[in-house]
Amino acid sequence: MSKTDKFLDFLDYLAKNGKFCINELSYLLDVSTKTVQRYKKDLEKRLGVKFEFYQKGCYTIINPQKIKEILFNPDDMEAVNRLVEILVLLEGKNLEILGLDPDIVKSFKNDIYHLKEYPFEELKNKNLDRIKTAIKGRRYADIDYKSTDFFHFEKVKPLKLVFAEGNWYLAAMTDDEINHGFKFLRLNFIKDVKLHPKTFQKDYNALRFIKEFRTLFTSYMEPDFEVEVEVSPKIARHFKVKKFIKSQQIMKEMDDGSLKLKYVINNDLEILMLAKRWLPDMRILKPVRIQKELEDMCRKLLRGSI
Repeated sequence: MSKTDKFLDFLDYLAKNGKFCINELSYLLDVSTKTVQRYKKDLEKRLGVKFEFYQKGCYTIINPQKIKEILFNPDDMEAVNRLVEILVLLEGKNLEILGLDPDIVKSFKNDIYHLKEYPFEELKNKNLDRIKTAIKGRRYADIDYKSTDFFHFEKVKPLKLVFAEGNWYLAAMTDDEINHGFKFLRLNFIKDVKLHPKTFQKDYNALRFIKEFRTLFTSYMEPDFEVEVEVSPKIARHFKVKKFIKSQQIMKEMDDGSLKLKYVINNDLEILMLAKRWLPDMRILKPVRIQKELEDMCRKLLRGSI
């Protein structure tokens, strides 16, 4: 059994029992007591799991939900195996970004996968430690941000670091009226961060949105609506095996092999960006106004005005 398997067994034991004794786990996992102590320290330092001493060499978990978040579903071994494969695929040098100790998987030999390119951009932001401090301590921050234009945001609420569509973002609440103040700020475009001593309360609506948003174009605090699209037989196979937006549903497969699909979105750009990717083989059936938006975008493109 590899070191990775033993560590996952340790997690599984904690998820099922909520407590552990060092000597007992040392025997069950066939590892030294020092290894069990290191596992405990890794969980505390890297993943925020909190333990409470209850008798000599024994501890209970104060926040057991953290273990469930790590394992997804401790009774679903397929999910656990997927986690191991992901760790191997990302390679040890990237695991610290995810908050995991590279030693956990460095001995796991990868004979199956080859990663041509890393799935996310390299984090080089000099403000990363301050951003993490702001998120953890719920401290207001002033942020200088440069994308196509320069922006200065004051008294920002930094909420979470989010990995989406190949890039890292800071999810934050601002005083900006656009999108009710919610922003996904590209992490590597943040130029400066100044922390305030003042703290803010948890914004449960924003935190719920971070868990549930579909794409980076999903609007905050706006109602959903349904969109129907048709994709040609040429590309239909791609939509049978992958959901390009997580609300995607296949409504009907036509005799010619084309598909009618339904999406639930709340911002036209969610479906427009997808349709642009698959031109000319995707057509928006309902609402008709979004198909007209797509056609207008195509005309502007042909005129060279965008």
